[in-house]
Amino acid sequence: MNAKIRVTMLATAVAAAAAIGSSTTAVAGSGPAVLKNAIVLITNWGDDTVSVVDLDSGHQLSEIKVGAKPYDVKLDPTGRTAYVSNSAASDISVIDVQAMLESHRIPVGFSPRDMAMSRDGRFMVVANSGDATVSMIDLKTSKQTRTIKVGAIPYGTQLYADDKRAVITNWGENTVSFVDLDSGKEVAKTAVGVLPYTVAVAPGQSVAYVTNFGSASVSRVDLKSMSTTGTLAVGKAPWGLGISRDGKVLGVANFSSHELSTIDAVAFKETARHYVGGTLKVAASDKAAATRNDATTPRQDPQQTAARSKNVAMSEDGRLIVWTDLANNTVNVTDAASGETLRSIKVGKAPYGITFLRKPA
Repeated sequence: MNAKIRVTMLATAVAAAAAIGSSTTAVAGSGPAVLKNAIVLITNWGDDTVSVVDLDSGHQLSEIKVGAKPYDVKLDPTGRTAYVSNSAASDISVIDVQAMLESHRIPVGFSPRDMAMSRDGRFMVVANSGDATVSMIDLKTSKQTRTIKVGAIPYGTQLYADDKRAVITNWGENTVSFVDLDSGKEVAKTAVGVLPYTVAVAPGQSVAYVTNFGSASVSRVDLKSMSTTGTLAVGKAPWGLGISRDGKVLGVANFSSHELSTIDAVAFKETARHYVGGTLKVAASDKAAATRNDATTPRQDPQQTAARSKNVAMSEDGRLIVWTDLANNTVNVTDAASGETLRSIKVGKAPYGITFLRKPA
């Protein structure tokens, strides 16, 4: 495909996402549910890039060079700026989404991991796994404004209480920290499972969920009492965790058992566990497709996998799970109820973080 045509196609796709927003709602038709007009950003930890992927067409649209070992990715409420934590560079890459280029970087603590952005897009909290801190970043000035001590090896973070507090997973000590952002202090801790990684909180809710990589479980944490109120067994080595917008459905990536778990969050019960380590139809990347005459339709090549599900994003209604596979360098779309994988698309090496392009403010 002509390079100029490819750039035009990419600009058109991104402009469409910026104009109407990418729906993360599963749409039912005569066949399985699909994501309509969904474009995602994927961090590729193994080659220091971010992939732009159209889940509907099955194409990787672009790759953006960022810092060393990119981990998490977040998008601001306007849909025009993305932020990537570079875990081996101790900084945050700032991406101009329309231009699909890194514009600058923001220094933070040592080995940043997960990030959480305020709903108004004014600030962000970053978990720095290498120095037991979280950074607060003013996104207007692109400067770190505060560093707060938490537990050992913090990984996951989410905001709650009208973005005035943060909940942080401390991988190195099997606890969760609660941080008051106004005072800049850790106010409490609660014990969870072994090696807690990801934390999820639905908008406006007072319950957090934590994946415990070392104890094959998910913890339920009450944010008002700042205490752990339940533990649920899932597959081996749960890592990524996604939540529906209403907080009723969770999707869990069970890394070592090659599975995805679906959880009814209200009942706090696992409703399905799907093995994803079999043969998948893997769509070739857009770059590979461009060498063929059928570049507009991704070829589906059978590929034997032993999938290592890393991170998860849920459709807003909880019907679909989008997940990254470290073993095969793919991003995948799986029906949460049936376990059928609808799409598997090649991206960069060791894909980690996921975020959807959203409707601008």
